Amino acid sequence: MMAQVLNPDYEELDGRLSNDLLSAFHGGYPIENLKLLINSDLLNARGTAAFIATELGLKAAPLLEDIASLLEMPTARARYDALEALWKCSTFKDGWAIGAVLRCLEDPWPGVRAGAIDAIRLADRKVLLAGFKYLKTEYPTTIYTEFGSAFLRAERGKIEVLESLIDHEDPIARRFGVGLATRPRLVVDEARLQTAMKSSDEEISEFATSAKSHVLPPWATLTSSL
Repeated sequence: MMAQVLNPDYEELDGRLSNDLLSAFHGGYPIENLKLLINSDLLNARGTAAFIATELGLKAAPLLEDIASLLEMPTARARYDALEALWKCSTFKDGWAIGAVLRCLEDPWPGVRAGAIDAIRLADRKVLLAGFKYLKTEYPTTIYTEFGSAFLRAERGKIEVLESLIDHEDPIARRFGVGLATRPRLVVDEARLQTAMKSSDEEISEFATSAKSHVLPPWATLTSSL
């Protein structure tokens, strides 16, 4: 299967081979072999690697640095898959990785930006704080330096920080703001959500409106029956 994906003449149409290869990795095929696809010169192979990485979840964690290289892919879908794999595999020790995910708020494709906003909405608190610290150090003259303090103020219930972000002249700040506004605790805070939904930035208001249908975080179902 690997040889077929790495064949320059191969062009997958129905996704069957990618899913078969994913099943092989889940079944014990060495994760390290995914590097063969990640480091390939073929866009199709690298795109397949991004898909497999995000579907593997935490099993892909040993390849975090390799997966990060897929954020440079010209294919928007591959960038989206790569960023999702990164934030789901990152720990508080991987500030650089979540920092790379957050920088996807600048991506030219709205779908990739939405993936970065989802990371703000759902990633572990300690992981996000590590990312904010990394960005503040590496990009000291950018809007990213304000993310850490804004996040902590929002946690303390300071709704004015959300209003400031969502009305900000910088679209990166607005995207960060809607991520915070839709970030669940036990449930999404309705007042925060309404703040984001009223934004004049269509991308921000649409994301907030969409998030309203997901009032509980994914892990809520794990405890709802206890």
